[in-house]
Amino acid sequence: RRGPTLTKRRALPPAADVEVEAADACRRRTEAFVARVLVGLRQCPFTASPREAGVGLEEFDVHGAPILYAHSRSTKAPRLVSDVWSTIGEFLANGEAAYSSVLLTAPAFDEDLETWVEAVFPLLEESLVAARVSRDVGIVCFHPRYETPSEKWLATHRFG
Repeated sequence: RRGPTLTKRRALPPAADVEVEAADACRRRTEAFVARVLVGLRQCPFTASPREAGVGLEEFDVHGAPILYAHSRSTKAPRLVSDVWSTIGEFLANGEAAYSSVLLTAPAFDEDLETWVEAVFPLLEESLVAARVSRDVGIVCFHPRYETPSEKWLATHRFG
């Protein structure tokens, strides 16, 4: 019979880059995107302004509330997922009256669409399923280099 095994954990190297765009600059760009695309082009009829979303859903007992803006300086997918879950925790803890939605920026991944599509987004989506909150929280991603994935990729993923 084997006894318990102790494992030694090594500290992860820093995964935040000082070169990554600052949170306030990202928030300004994201608010401008929301105003221009989600509101101005009516890509999301439930977003009233860069500050409020969840509007027009009163018949489903959903009421407008502020958008929670968050930011991650992480340059590695696992740390980014951790940042996302910290934000989801805040979102869920405060309830529907506090926030309608979350817009989290991760500028370190702006130039790396392949990692975003093949690692980050599947990690985020599957973590919701594993945590059994996929009916309460949905992940929608906007990437500056996004293109619709191939039919082959979409056939093996339930998102895209």
